[in-house]
Amino acid sequence: MVGNFRRLGAVLAAVGLTAAAEGAHAAILTATWRGYVQLGTDTGVYLPSGGNLAGLPFTYRVTIDDATTTPYQYSSPGQYSSTEGGSHFYIGDPSPASGVMTIGGVSSAVTGDYVSVVSHQVNVNGPFFIYNHGTYQWLENRTDSFNPAIGLESYTDLYIVDYGHSISVPWDYRTPASFLLPAGLAARGGFTAAYVTRPDGSIAAATAELIATSYTMAAGVPEPGSWGLMLLGLGGVGAMARRAPRLGRDARTS
Repeated sequence: MVGNFRRLGAVLAAVGLTAAAEGAHAAILTATWRGYVQLGTDTGVYLPSGGNLAGLPFTYRVTIDDATTTPYQYSSPGQYSSTEGGSHFYIGDPSPASGVMTIGGVSSAVTGDYVSVVSHQVNVNGPFFIYNHGTYQWLENRTDSFNPAIGLESYTDLYIVDYGHSISVPWDYRTPASFLLPAGLAARGGFTAAYVTRPDGSIAAATAELIATSYTMAAGVPEPGSWGLMLLGLGGVGAMARRAPRLGRDARTS
């Protein structure tokens, strides 16, 4: 009986902890860019009365559901990774991400549809990118949503292209990372466009060129199933730990 209990506890612990570890990659990830608007105009999306967006701070947060699998997921260990899907680019495929652009304290959401979360450390003479700069690092987060009712596309695209390897860009977009972008890094920045339908049916529009100054990829959060398996495993370990002293006392008193 004691042996069976020990074996059961060991099985629960092994199954729970192993499965949780394997499932931890299936997580909700959050990439956050911060910076300022270099050039921008607005007719009522971020500024109530519209006007010039230049100089305002922005925060762009893209949430990635790493458990959402699409046919457009790529990975080459040590070189690059990306996940894409949705929108008029990938009609019918699930979207792994959604984005929220906040300018001057006012937010505009892009419901997802398309994302390219890419980190490259490659020789550029590849099938998609041909440059004459040797090797480079490239990190990009993009969300994109097409509204057929108004025929317009809202999007945000933040990126850095680092030819000089002046920052440490992780090749895998899932890797937690946080860094400031050097002021002299020329190939950094991005674009955003947002369209909002007013109550009277007219369209408010905002477009801007962005300068990114920092990037953070938050650690993944295990999905509920992974948490459950982890708790199951820890419960097995705890039960074994509680049982052991009692078995020792029983053996001494017998």
